Amino acid sequence: MAAMLLTVGVVTGVSTAAGRAGPGGDNPGGHGDVFRTQMRLIVAADLIRGAGGDGFAGISVSAESRELALYWKGTLPSGVALAVDRARRDVGVRVLPAAHSERELLAVAERLAAEPGVTSVAPKVDGSGVTLGYAGDAAVARSRSAIHDVGVAVDVRHGEYARLTDQVLPPWTCMPVLRYSRQSDWCPHSGGATFTYTTGEGAFRCTTGWPVKQTSQVSGHVWRWQLTAGHCGSNGMTVNNGVGARMGTVEGDDDTRDTMLISTESMSAMYVGGWNSSTFKPVRMPIGNYRDTLVCTSGAVSGQHCDLRIDAVNVRINVEDHGRIYSVFPMVSAWSTTGSTAVAGGDSGGPVAAQDSASSYGGMVYVYAAGTISAGDSTVPCPPNSVAQTTTCYQHVYYAPLQESLARYNVTLMTETGR
Repeated sequence: MAAMLLTVGVVTGVSTAAGRAGPGGDNPGGHGDVFRTQMRLIVAADLIRGAGGDGFAGISVSAESRELALYWKGTLPSGVALAVDRARRDVGVRVLPAAHSERELLAVAERLAAEPGVTSVAPKVDGSGVTLGYAGDAAVARSRSAIHDVGVAVDVRHGEYARLTDQVLPPWTCMPVLRYSRQSDWCPHSGGATFTYTTGEGAFRCTTGWPVKQTSQVSGHVWRWQLTAGHCGSNGMTVNNGVGARMGTVEGDDDTRDTMLISTESMSAMYVGGWNSSTFKPVRMPIGNYRDTLVCTSGAVSGQHCDLRIDAVNVRINVEDHGRIYSVFPMVSAWSTTGSTAVAGGDSGGPVAAQDSASSYGGMVYVYAAGTISAGDSTVPCPPNSVAQTTTCYQHVYYAPLQESLARYNVTLMTETGR
C-alpha cells in the first residue's frame, strides 16, 4: 500500500465524550518501567548528539536492555567522549565503529532520491550504508549504475510513492457536541484535536499538533502557534475547529518539510486516549528521535496509538500529488509492533510523543514531544467503533522530527513550566 499523507475530507455526524479532563491517562501501552527507562536513554542520547562531531553515524536506543549504541566513524572527539562518560553515569553506552558518517550518507541519500523510481531513502543507523525504496522491481534498481555505484552499500526494497489522500465529502453538518474534546477543542487549543479547512475541492480535516511560541527580545511580545502538517493548508488560509468555529490563519507553510504554523492561542497539552477523548497530558519538553525508541501518535480521527517503534531517522520520502512528485525531508519512520493502527487518514499534523508513565515530576504524568504526523502506509483494519471507520488506517507512520521543526521556525515548544 502506498504511503499516504494523512488528510481526509470532513465527515458528518461526529459525536464526542463530555467534558475536558485534566492531565492524566492510563499507562501508555502498559509499558511502565520501559517508558521510564526509555526517557533516561533519550536524555543521554540527546546529550551525546548535542556534543557534535563529524564522525557521528547514528544512535539506537534499547529500553529493554537499558543501553544505547553510538555508532561513530573514526576516533571520538574529546567533547563527545566526555558526553559519553557523563551518560554512562546513568545508562549503559556502547560505542561501535561505523564505515560512514551520517553526514556522508545524507549526501548520498539526497543524490539517490533524485533518481527516477526512488520512493524513499534513509541512512542506516550503524553507518553501513543506506536503505532505498524503489517503485518497481528491486533487481532492476540494483542493476542501475546510478544506484549501485554511489560508493556505499545500498539496501534496495520495494516501495511506492507517498500520495495525498484528499477526499471530497458532503458539506460539513454540525452535530450537538460538548466543548473540549478531540472533536470540539476550543481556545486555547491543545494538540491532537480536529481542525478543518476548505479548498476548491471540498472540506477537509487534519489534527492540531504542538504548541509553539516566539518572544520578541525588544518588546517582550509573545506570538503563539500550533505546529502541524504542511499539506493541511496554505499560507493565509483560515482553519476552523471541529465544529466550524474559526481557529486561526496558516503561516510558514513548508511542503518540503510537511510543516506549517496556525496562528492561534495554544496551551501546553496533548490529548490522549481514543478519538472521542476529553483527557489530555501536559507537555514536558522536546526530545530527539533515535532508532528503536517507542513512541505514541495522537490523532483526532483514530486516537492514541503506542507500541510504535522507530526503525529509521532522516528519511527522505518522495510524495506524488496530482502528478507532481516532490521530496519531503527529514522524516522519521515508525511501525506498530503489534501490527495494528499507527495512524489514519485525518491524523495528519497530530503529535508524536514519548510518554513518561511514572509520576516523575510533581505528581504529573507528562508527554515528551518528538514529532508531527505526516504520512502512513501498510493498510490495517481501523479501530472498531471509532470515526476512523470512515477512512483508511496504517501500521506504518512517517513524521517530521520536532527539534528540526523548532529550529526551522525559530520557535520554542510551550511546556507546562510556562505558557
